[in-house]
Amino acid sequence: MNPSDLESAHAAKRSALVGLLMQHQMLIKAYALMILRDQHLAEETLQEVCLILASDWERIPEGLPLPWLKELTRRKAMDVSRRARRHVLLSPDVLIAVGDALPDPGETTDDVLRSAMIDCVRKLKGDIRTVVDARYGDGLSCEQIAASISRSVQAVYAMLKRARTSLADCVKRVEPSPGQESRHA
Repeated sequence: MNPSDLESAHAAKRSALVGLLMQHQMLIKAYALMILRDQHLAEETLQEVCLILASDWERIPEGLPLPWLKELTRRKAMDVSRRARRHVLLSPDVLIAVGDALPDPGETTDDVLRSAMIDCVRKLKGDIRTVVDARYGDGLSCEQIAASISRSVQAVYAMLKRARTSLADCVKRVEPSPGQESRHA
């Protein structure tokens, strides 16, 4: 492999690692907070995990597997606890079991809601869909929309209000309640 190909491969791996870290940072902090019961120490743990991933990125398992990341987080949280002279109340076996039970942050609530909103917008019909697309898709003012569809500005405002109400109702029907799977997951 020539040097430029090697550098491109390294850059791609670092970029992928940053993306995965961004995806998993809430999980890291939540697990550390559960272990340490202190917001500042949990943040310190997150920073230490990030430093390890940044400084030793070539040795990180491909794809940043969650079991590996959870174990790293648990160990770093324990190190932070020792340095802060804080006692962790749960046994290592319980900490590992809790870590194993943490959900995969693959699809976030935001992703589910975004998907639901896209589906709900697709269900809008006629002038309401045209007005929503023009306002939020094309960024047109209500005055511009009114002129383009030969309606009053007040009629456009009313259609947007109906659309927002309809979309909110639609998303509520799709959005999972706590402990329930989403229809879009």
